[in-house]
Order: sequence, then C-alpha cells, then structure tokens
Amino acid sequence: MPRSISYDALSLVIFSFSLCVDLSGQTRASTAEKNDRTAEVLSNHTTTDILSNGLQVIIIEDSSEHQMTLAWGAHHIPSKESDRVGIAALTGELLRMGSGHLMGDSLDAKLEELGAAISPQAGRIWATSPDSSSYKTLAIFADILMQPVFSEESLTEARNQHFAALKEMDSNPKGIANKVGRRVLFGPNHPYGELETDESLMLILRDDLVRYHETHYRPNMSSLVICSGLSADDLLPWIDEMLGHWNSLEIGRPHNRKPTIPMSNRVCFVDNPEALESVIHL
Repeated sequence: MPRSISYDALSLVIFSFSLCVDLSGQTRASTAEKNDRTAEVLSNHTTTDILSNGLQVIIIEDSSEHQMTLAWGAHHIPSKESDRVGIAALTGELLRMGSGHLMGDSLDAKLEELGAAISPQAGRIWATSPDSSSYKTLAIFADILMQPVFSEESLTEARNQHFAALKEMDSNPKGIANKVGRRVLFGPNHPYGELETDESLMLILRDDLVRYHETHYRPNMSSLVICSGLSADDLLPWIDEMLGHWNSLEIGRPHNRKPTIPMSNRVCFVDNPEALESVIHL
C-alpha cells in the first residue's frame, strides 16, 4: 500500500537507485537517460511499507537488474557532540568491522564469496550484491546494523586514521577553508560548526560508541531502501525476518541553537605562507 515518504527516505531512494543504475554498467548513459529511467521506475515500480517496529521500507523493483542495492539511513537531526566531536563518524565507520557472528577477515572473505560489498558512514550504510546472494547479504547487513562489535582494536585503528586525516587537512588550503567556513557560518554552538580535533577523538571510548549506536540506530527513526530485480513479495518476508525484531526507541528531538545571522558582509582571511594555492569560499 502506498505511503508517504520522508525527506530522509527520499534522499536514500534517489541515491540507492542512482547507485544501482551506475553499477549495472550504465555509467556511460547520459544524465537525461538516467533521469528518465529513474522517473519511470520510481513512479511505477516502488513499494513502501512500515514494519511493526516503525522501520520504513521502500523497495524499487527493476526487472532489468540482476543485483541488489541496499541503503539504510537514520532520520535523526544532527545534535551537538560537545567534547566528543567525531563520535557519529566513528560509530558509522566501525560498523564495517562486523558483528559478533562475523568480523574482520572472516567478514571480508564472506562478502567476497558472495560478490557483495558493504560501506558505512555516519548514520548510513550501503550494500550491494548479486540477486543470487541477496538473502545472505541482507542477513549480514542486518547483523552488522543491529549488533556491531566496536572492538578496542578497531577503535584505535580508526582514531589513528582520523589523526592522519586531520593532520593532512591542517596543511591543505581546502581543508583549512572548510574548517574556517563551518565555524564562521554556524558558530561553535551548532552541530555543523563543531570541529573534530585530536583531543575530541581521544575522549571517545568504546562505551560512547555503544551508547551512540543504541540511541541513534533504531528502526522507528530510519528507512531501508532496496533496489533489486527481485519483487517486493520476495524481499518483504526476508526483511521482516531479519529486521522485524529490532527494538524501537523514542527519543526527543535535539534543540539546536540557530546560527547567528551576520549583520553585514564579512571577509575571513587565513594567512598561510606555505600554501601553494589559494582557496575562496563564498
């Protein structure tokens, strides 16, 4: 039965279908051709449903495809991370390390065997697989989404990667311009104005990741989009089997302070004599 689709879910729909089109070997098709195909499929072959736990499910049936593309995304509004800036990014990235049932090299080997791939980031996770591996891929996807491990070793490794990225950003004119621009536009009291630092990363412990996941990764605050050659009649029972027992949780919406509107034009200049290029952000 058709249901309304939230803005967050719609963005997932557009992304997942675009990814499905590109992975199907149509990357050389013109933008107009892709847009026409997207409009036709989304308007005629989309099924929406809501599981008993509140998870919004959107299935895009495309008989020309022989693969499955999944995209899960949280609907939460960004909230301040205060002294632990980077916790949302680390939580998302570490989902890829696996669950208690399958992790590390074993997870990589299993995904390779299935011809599948899983890629998470803050508040979102994507996966692709051949239709023939859809059931097993969905099972791994659901397990990682609901029961990630967050090992101390993987947290340390991820922190070190962020340290290196911050060091690179501080020596990169584009990175510097981005940081300064965010702080100037939104201020330090808004989530978009918070900046990740070595100090904030060091304060993030495994227990923080577990709490963040338990709070923000919930079915009633998220959507799952699947683009596949399989039908909704095939996929919905699998989804309910693997994600229907995921417990929902009601949390309040964060009340973010509105950024201060500047009273006049402002020019912010960062003097970096060692920079090899200039970057201008408007």
